[in-house]
Amino acid sequence: MYDRQRILGLRRSLSRRSLSNFFLLVLLAAPSTLCIAQAPDHSSHAPGGPVPREILDRPVPLRTGIGSVHESVSTASPEAQSFYNQGLSYLHSFVWIEAIRSFHQSLRADPNLAMAYLGLADAYIGLQDVPTARSAVERARTFEKKLNQRERSWLAIRDAEVAFLQDAADPDSYVAYRKAVGDALKLNPADPWLWIQRGLADEASPFTHGQAGGVDTLAFYKTALALAPDNLPALHYYAHTCESIGRVKDALDLTATYARLAPAIPHAHHMHGHELLRTGRTEEAIQEFLKTKELEDRAKSFSYNDLLIHPELYYERIREYENKSLALQKLGAGEGGNFNLYLKLLYRSFKKGLKF
Repeated sequence: MYDRQRILGLRRSLSRRSLSNFFLLVLLAAPSTLCIAQAPDHSSHAPGGPVPREILDRPVPLRTGIGSVHESVSTASPEAQSFYNQGLSYLHSFVWIEAIRSFHQSLRADPNLAMAYLGLADAYIGLQDVPTARSAVERARTFEKKLNQRERSWLAIRDAEVAFLQDAADPDSYVAYRKAVGDALKLNPADPWLWIQRGLADEASPFTHGQAGGVDTLAFYKTALALAPDNLPALHYYAHTCESIGRVKDALDLTATYARLAPAIPHAHHMHGHELLRTGRTEEAIQEFLKTKELEDRAKSFSYNDLLIHPELYYERIREYENKSLALQKLGAGEGGNFNLYLKLLYRSFKKGLKF
């Protein structure tokens, strides 16, 4: 929260500085929007509400630029396998809606592909829609007799994960979830996907989906990368863990690779932008945030919540104004100097194509 005295103090201290430096200090000083000294807040990837079924059921084409991900599943349909892979790519980059659409497309090619239903369950966990995730698990269970040993392990894992979410107050449900992953690893210790899941299971809730790892999870993701160096989800979650524990240089390098391998994924640019900003490379960070906005706008998924989390997206727009004092004056003009209110008004003006 910003009060008027604090805003005015900032204005006086910045009178001889460029608007770009001013806005950077706003970013540095605004814990409710962005914190550079600590690990970035990626809460904008949480769902904003129920997604209409007609959107989730829409057909989707195969796409490029989202990262190359592959996990062999039991299907005779190359098309079903391809869309399943695409679903995984989107799923592990937090693009939940496109992941669901891709898994649905996989099921159109092979209605008996149980692993696609388990992928749907994981994506619905991302949307925090636990009842629908449970329905997807139960649909996968109807094909249990046709599953191979590895796929039965994944059914047990996803079943236990959803059960934990259904009764998170029961510690036994968490133990059962972790045990399901451990049992699967005993049977398939060279499976990188299981090591990734082991890292995810180390977090307090499946809803955080790789964004709340600690020192212990580093080993799990590193093992997955050792087994499959090209596994993009393992790299993504390893990067999140590095940024969470303050290994900024490693996170910077990893997110640069992530953005290069998945150039059409908004989250990849968003992550790299945060790490650039944390290392003082502000102009490069701005370009990554602008790329994030461009990709999200293209997908019509940008929201007011994103603006509150990432006000730096509008840095370029603000610095177009030659009259710095106007921008400074407007910053303190909200009711009570409320910074979030200012951002809300700014966002509305952009939506309407107006100047502020």
